[in-house]
Amino acid sequence: MNFMLTRLRDYRLTDFVNTGYEKCKLKLSDSDIKEHKKEIISKVRRLCDKLGELYPVFEVGDILPNGSYFKGSKIIHPDECDLLLLFKQLSVPNVRISEKSIVLSIVFRNNRVQVKIRTENLKTQINDIKQALGVHMEVIDDEDNLTPYITHLLHSAIHTCLSELEGIHYKGKRRLGPTSSEWDCLNRLRQLHQEGSTSLYEYIIEEGYRYNDELNDSCRNGTYDPYLSPNTIELDARLHGPCVRIRIGGGKYTTDIDLGFCIEQQQTEDGRYIVLPYKNEVYDNALLTKSLYNSKHKLDKHHNKLLMLLKLLIMECHLIPDSFTYNSHALKTLVLHHQATCRSSEISLGGCLCDVAHHVFELYEMKEEDGHVWIYDSRKKLEDVDFRGVDVQPRIIPRGYRQENYWMMPVVLYITIRALRSGCCTGEEALNVDRWLIISELWNNKGEGGYIQINEWLPEECKIPIGKIDELITRLYSK
Repeated sequence: MNFMLTRLRDYRLTDFVNTGYEKCKLKLSDSDIKEHKKEIISKVRRLCDKLGELYPVFEVGDILPNGSYFKGSKIIHPDECDLLLLFKQLSVPNVRISEKSIVLSIVFRNNRVQVKIRTENLKTQINDIKQALGVHMEVIDDEDNLTPYITHLLHSAIHTCLSELEGIHYKGKRRLGPTSSEWDCLNRLRQLHQEGSTSLYEYIIEEGYRYNDELNDSCRNGTYDPYLSPNTIELDARLHGPCVRIRIGGGKYTTDIDLGFCIEQQQTEDGRYIVLPYKNEVYDNALLTKSLYNSKHKLDKHHNKLLMLLKLLIMECHLIPDSFTYNSHALKTLVLHHQATCRSSEISLGGCLCDVAHHVFELYEMKEEDGHVWIYDSRKKLEDVDFRGVDVQPRIIPRGYRQENYWMMPVVLYITIRALRSGCCTGEEALNVDRWLIISELWNNKGEGGYIQINEWLPEECKIPIGKIDELITRLYSK
């Protein structure tokens, strides 16, 4: 795919990035953001104090702000954030952390560790809590190694703490629906659905909320509301990787908070190494995941704009089940790889966008051939900048398959870049095009008129007619 930029195309794409950044950045004053962050940490500190009071083995020391909101790349609304909660008792020297690099076929991962509990007292406390809360999963294995299932135990413990915490209205454990940003996005599709232009909304609701009639109905009829009144808290019934998620109501904002309970390993010049109870392999329950807090790899202000624009562009894709759309960490990794060799971001963010998009197309082995754009569920890796050999792309298992809707994110990027390079619209005009119209059109016309999956049983490749893409661009993007 040819991505040579003329000066005019470069200007148009740079304008697109800058305009998109202005559109998606948080519309809050610095003082409002500071106050909101302070409020979040204060409420979580109260919860952690109650956790340590009821279950001393889970006492929390430092609370480390983490994720997009605290690092300045959150978009649309301040409706979600991440906190890392460092255990005080479950820590070195009470546990021993051993490096366990893994080679499985062609997979190499060096962020896997084993955490062995070294004191009988801690082991007894954890087993007593497990019995008291009725958690049946193996939290400590036969060799005294902590397993990722400790998150299930912490989930039950948090439920108990919230039930007993004074000064809040705890609504209980339930399946949380979309955040404010997600509902704004999903509600746009619902309105298109009411106009009879898409079946995609039905699919998202059926697949996403099939086991929750209340959420299903409220999303269907448009009465869903993520807002919670001040000091109201809900606990998500689901786990989110290594995190327990709570939703807290505030004066202005309702915020989802991912609580990542973790063990500190060591502090180095590269950052602060921590261990999270996370497992995405099927072959060893006793291995946890090492991560790096406050990594030395950081985005400059120009490339942070690009990261935020990319988040905006693929927001719709995140809401589609089985799309395996890049999360914030994968997007940031993508931009970090580009930044390492970039020499022109101050004058040509359009060139940066093209370079990053081209990297995505390479990762999906996209090609233009026989009048089609081909997209493959490739095994190519987007390697973590801190852990050699670790692929940060969402997959069912590392280096494994994605699922049937994997094509959506790269195709949305492809169509956006193609429209801007064609000159049929300005950056601002491109941003005003509802991307749901593009996705819905392709979704509703499976087959020769839309996208074609070559093998329905194992959808490793699909193709889309370039003529269909150009027809969409002419109809939706042209002035």
